[in-house]
Amino acid sequence: MSDRSASVPPADAGTASRREFLKLGGATAAALSVAGLAGCSSSGPASSSGLGIVAIGMTSDLFPAFTQKGPHGQLPPISQFEAKHKIKVNVVTESSNTDTYFEQVRTQLQAGTAVVDVIAGDVSWPAQFGSQGWLTDLSGRFTPAERGAFLPAIINSVTWNGKIWGVPFYTDDGFLFYRKDLLEKSGYSTPPQTWSELEQMASKVMRDHKLKYGFTFTGASYEGGTVLGMEFIKTCGGSVLQGNTVTASSPQAIDGLTTARSLITRGISPQACAEYMEGTVEAPFLAGDSVFLRNWTYMFAAFMNPKLSKIHPSQVGVAAVPRASTAIAPVNVGGGWNLYLNAYSNNKDAAWKLMQFMSSPAAQAHTFETIEYSPTLAALYSDPQLQKAEPFSALTLAKAEIAETVTPPKNPYYKDMSAAMAVQFQANLLGKVTPAQAAGNVQAQLEQIIKRAGAA
Repeated sequence: MSDRSASVPPADAGTASRREFLKLGGATAAALSVAGLAGCSSSGPASSSGLGIVAIGMTSDLFPAFTQKGPHGQLPPISQFEAKHKIKVNVVTESSNTDTYFEQVRTQLQAGTAVVDVIAGDVSWPAQFGSQGWLTDLSGRFTPAERGAFLPAIINSVTWNGKIWGVPFYTDDGFLFYRKDLLEKSGYSTPPQTWSELEQMASKVMRDHKLKYGFTFTGASYEGGTVLGMEFIKTCGGSVLQGNTVTASSPQAIDGLTTARSLITRGISPQACAEYMEGTVEAPFLAGDSVFLRNWTYMFAAFMNPKLSKIHPSQVGVAAVPRASTAIAPVNVGGGWNLYLNAYSNNKDAAWKLMQFMSSPAAQAHTFETIEYSPTLAALYSDPQLQKAEPFSALTLAKAEIAETVTPPKNPYYKDMSAAMAVQFQANLLGKVTPAQAAGNVQAQLEQIIKRAGAA
């Protein structure tokens, strides 16, 4: 197989997001059609103070979920909502980089502005923004009966401090993708369950089939790198935070960071993993140069697109993320995005109608069919039409992984914590610090963040 790793750009703020990656390959070309968007919505700052007008803010990669026609010719969800409720929707698109988007939203909320009424945002935001009074408590609007239609683990993602702060929009789960055909040719009938099994299998398959890489993952200094660092720790039985108690320097946490670093030092993973983000991490696997890949649900669509993938879908297998031993329950650190109601909105009733509409079965099915993000409503996982259209039995696999998915810590100061962890996790992968030093640094820095917050 050809080695495309040299052509993979270094990860930075300008690296393509997961959805931009698929767009560049043509997987969602229709989403870029100007004609397809005409009359659906507007992009850019918009006042939402007038009656009958509601604005929603989101990253640019989510735009097709709201404004693209469905696969069966259905009108875009925004158009359907406007026709049904006689409410104009202004779509305000921001950076597709999650870290940049967070800062943009935080700046707007700190100023007490209602640039948007509805905010599409990460599962970590209820604690960070709810604690500041910037989000509306939805406990009264989002009734227990309505919540019952959603997967329980997903409802947990919008719950903080005993209150409901959002409506689940989509969920994202971590998977281990692997070359099923090559494992079978090398004598393996099942995927690895543990990290040691992955290393053993990767080494043999790399030798047998002259592949350059065994396993690729996102390790750059950004939120995705934080998530993977925490996941390595979780799969070794550790954690970084329990309530306000920092546990990042435990033996199990050190074992997790040791596992991550040893994959590189033993030649299973390339040093480039320390720079990989979504949009670059999948390149070696799609080129046929890697045995294993840890990535998200969007990969199901990538494998179905010959413009992106040199390997056929039949050559790919999907499994749970490995762990240190089978005595540890399978786990991945994931999450998803929810819809939040701006506390400063002047049109909360209209905003709430939009949130209900975009989290409805029809709208969530549209999101899955257009941008391949997994739904949060339990019933959609057995929907015959979606199951017929889905690649790789994606819904069945995603539902199984949701039960194993844990979210990042719920803490009002998670953003600062994530930034500190990202730096140390990457330094560990680069060999600038030992796993024990990285764990100790994270312990000290998170304790300092909590101490400063308590003194504020």
